[in-house]
Amino acid sequence: MTRSYVGSPASGGERVPKTDITVEVAGSLMGQHDAESALRGKTLLIVGATGFLGVPLVEELAALGARLFAISRSPPLADRRNVVWLRGDVADRAYVEEVFSTLSPSIVFHLTSSSQGGRELPALLDTVRDDFLATINVLYAAATAKVERFVMTGSLEEPREAEPVPVSPYAAAKWAIGGYGRMFRMVYGLDVRIVRPMMTFGPGQKPFKLVPSTISLLMSNKQVTINSGPRLVDWVYRDDVVRGLILAACVPSLSETVDLGTG
Repeated sequence: MTRSYVGSPASGGERVPKTDITVEVAGSLMGQHDAESALRGKTLLIVGATGFLGVPLVEELAALGARLFAISRSPPLADRRNVVWLRGDVADRAYVEEVFSTLSPSIVFHLTSSSQGGRELPALLDTVRDDFLATINVLYAAATAKVERFVMTGSLEEPREAEPVPVSPYAAAKWAIGGYGRMFRMVYGLDVRIVRPMMTFGPGQKPFKLVPSTISLLMSNKQVTINSGPRLVDWVYRDDVVRGLILAACVPSLSETVDLGTG
């Protein structure tokens, strides 16, 4: 599997080995004009549009002048001139099929996720519904509607061993839907582009995540517990990931899973 990096060379952490191709976007190989040209005349659908990555992605694409439809289970954000907000649950197959048959989107960004990385048993049902089932519904509808390009996110939590054993329900769900995404590309001809953000941080992140929770504790003069740090990860800023997602949708082809990180 070819792995690439998209980001600015600013974070710490270990550089994960990569193979024969590197995509570096430090100001972006594809500038605003090129992105505008690639997206001009296209109808874009963002699924999970009020999430951590969805919010800045909507803002960035709206600034490029793309025609956007944004789906979320949460109440829509402030209206923008070229964004149409849809409130709905993509775990509902009938709803998803209605959306695709009505809008006929050209490009889909699929970002919805429970984002629960814990190992608690109750988390399993949420990840099956919000990660696995929701993604299958959207992939199926996109293939039926003959969407031109389908950008979806993987996770650094996915197992990569010869006999992989996921470390959590979330990791298992992400691993499974990545396999389905590759299968839809090979068997059904859907142009699925899988990008795997590394350890992402930035504004709007859920408060229980490492960076915001640590900042909150420090600002409250509370003790922060830090372990010995045996796990080395690559950190990447939210806005760099968003630019990488847009690049993934704009390049002529992207047949390999791409890691989005600082490198």
